[in-house]
Amino acid sequence: MRNWHASFDVIPQNNSTEVTRIRKLWSERKICLVRFFSHLISDLLDNRKQRILNTIRNSEELRGGAIEQLEKARARLRKLEKARARLRKVEMEAEQFRVNGYSEIEQERLNLINSTYKTLEQLENYKNETIHFEQQRAINQVRQRVFQQALQGALGTLNSCLNNELHLRTISANIGMFGAMKEIIFFE
Repeated sequence: MRNWHASFDVIPQNNSTEVTRIRKLWSERKICLVRFFSHLISDLLDNRKQRILNTIRNSEELRGGAIEQLEKARARLRKLEKARARLRKVEMEAEQFRVNGYSEIEQERLNLINSTYKTLEQLENYKNETIHFEQQRAINQVRQRVFQQALQGALGTLNSCLNNELHLRTISANIGMFGAMKEIIFFE
């Protein structure tokens, strides 16, 4: 560390009033500096003391808060254990429901399959009945056309071969015969 007194030793000694004045000035400045630094150090020490006290106070508050947090954590832990026990119970019930649900689902699936087969069987029967009905209708239409063509052919032959009276009798007989055939065809 530099010795500040040493810097004044360099000052020439021939002007003693000047040296005295400088030493006096320096002495006054030293006193001011000492006072300034003593106040500064005092303030720093007071601030440090206050920070230490605040730290102690805060640590006590934190300790109290930590104890409170510990109690809360213990209470939460107890609640967590209860919740875990309830969860295990619910999981077992859920597993039971799942097993029962699978058997119910399987039963529903089988019922649905059986119902679908029955519906398909009914649809097959309806289809066969519809086909049979359409076949009968087509057969009847063909018969009707054949009879109409036969009647027209017979009428044409009769018209060309017979006289009017015979022609009328033949037409009446054919109409009666076709009427009887019509009843047979439509009532089958």
